[in-house]
This record gives sequence, C-alpha cells and structure tokens, in this order.
Amino acid sequence: MGKVGIARVTLSKVLANYLLPLVCAVYFVLHDNKVVYVGKATVLRQRWDSHHRIKEFKNLPGEVRIAWHKSDSPELIDELEKSMIACFKPSMNGSKG
Repeated sequence: MGKVGIARVTLSKVLANYLLPLVCAVYFVLHDNKVVYVGKATVLRQRWDSHHRIKEFKNLPGEVRIAWHKSDSPELIDELEKSMIACFKPSMNGSKG
C-alpha cells in the first residue's frame, strides 16, 4: 500500500454532504485542521448521511471539515482505515458516541 497523506485528499465543508462524491473512500473529519476521526465508506455520501456521530461533528466549535482518500480497491479499505487510525490517532475513534 502506498503512502496516503492529508495533503492528497479533497476537502468539503462538513455540512455540505451533497458535495460529497459517490465513491469508496477512507475519510477524515478535521476539527481546526486536526484529524479527530477516521472512517471508511463503500459510498461516501451515503455513509455521511447516516453517520452515527454527525451531530457531534456538527456541534464541534470552530471549523469542521471532511477530507477523503478515494479507494479504487474496496477490498483494501479496512486495512487503509486501520493504518490511518494508527497514524493519526484521532481522538473520536474508539470513544463512545
């Protein structure tokens, strides 16, 4: 698996879910430019519409954005998500929401 960095992902305001693509991706929730959550989605827009933490994300003060890395290999998405969680150690992953 190649390197993946935040600089290589696309950004969209967290409230503008209609701007999210219909792609398989690992996504990052950024609060004031810090990764606070990493997740995976077979269809990003659909996942975001039904996300169990969407209210928490929307209630964070300051700027909240979503970034994503499109995956052309859905079979590798679990491994990529785990790698990104290990790399960024986001504060909202693993916490009860």
